[in-house]
Amino acid sequence: MWQEFVRVTFYILLGFMANGQPVHKGAAACSTGFPMGSVLEFEDGFQVTCKDRGYLGRDTGWVDVWAPSYTWGRRYVTGDYGDYAWVTVVRWGGDR
Repeated sequence: MWQEFVRVTFYILLGFMANGQPVHKGAAACSTGFPMGSVLEFEDGFQVTCKDRGYLGRDTGWVDVWAPSYTWGRRYVTGDYGDYAWVTVVRWGGDR
């Protein structure tokens, strides 16, 4: 395991992710530097799995956490982690 310093954002779109699954809590759109299926853990223990892609750039520079509502995203993503945070890479790639 190791840590990466990433930009943290959230999105609230409904529908399906790049891996074909419907959006759900614990899923994230990650930069292309994180292989699909990678599991990332924030310092408070909240884990997300990279199951989607986005348009925020390449490499391992960002994690876009799915949020069920704007209010939830502002409170629990932006409020807890700010614009940037350290994440621990628990699993590198794997099942989508």
